[in-house]
Amino acid sequence: MDGFVDLYNHFTKTEQPKYSELIISGHSYGAYGASHLAQALNQELTLKLIAPGVTNFNNRLNPGWINLYLLGLTEIMDIYDKDSGFNYQVDQVKEALLETAPDLKLDPIKLTNSAELTVDLGAHHIFDSLRSLHPKTQIQLILGADESFIFPMMHYELYQNLVSASFDTVLVNLKDVDHHVPNHMSSKQVLSIFDQKLKKMTSDDYLNVDFKDGANSIQKIVDLKVELKEKSYQIWQNFVDQKKSENIYIGLIPGVSIDTLYPKTWKP
Repeated sequence: MDGFVDLYNHFTKTEQPKYSELIISGHSYGAYGASHLAQALNQELTLKLIAPGVTNFNNRLNPGWINLYLLGLTEIMDIYDKDSGFNYQVDQVKEALLETAPDLKLDPIKLTNSAELTVDLGAHHIFDSLRSLHPKTQIQLILGADESFIFPMMHYELYQNLVSASFDTVLVNLKDVDHHVPNHMSSKQVLSIFDQKLKKMTSDDYLNVDFKDGANSIQKIVDLKVELKEKSYQIWQNFVDQKKSENIYIGLIPGVSIDTLYPKTWKP
């Protein structure tokens, strides 16, 4: 991610831009890079986080002692066979990614990079970087209403953490959009999402947007929380029913039910 800083410094040196404001955006894994760059610049700016990766999700769901167990198991595997623990996890995550995004099979480099990033994230939470931003940073958290790749409640928790840290934060919910931003959204539609209405919102509100007809409205986030709980729990049920846990958890502790790992505060 340090490369983002080098790239930015090179851009400002060669292009000498004279802009009235600085906007940095990042999607999914890219949100980590965007957050890192914003943190490094340490100045007032706007940061758009689109369906951001939050943390390696099994680290959010697991109690801390299981995280230590998994980390220890990986390290033991690495001792006896160099990187075998890391590579094993990467291979398992690849399988899980292909189930969710089969097109990645056509791009093996992207598939490998995505799996390695997922494993490397470990217990790092994106909020660890965001909490260190310039206090006047404006943050826009942009989510797809049909998100199925990341537990939506992770995004809700991130929003609450940002609000609690006194950052100027707004949440935008895009109807009929999954983890990926639709390529067919026009510039006009995108701009309509970030109009003056954002300035009228409070931390109890979110902007609900239908990009198909451009309609948008300010609604109460307490209602959105109910929807996010239901969607998160459905993702979890699919995860358990299809035994995807085998792709993520390495040798679950005997006697520990997978269902006990789901956060109680996320249940509908």
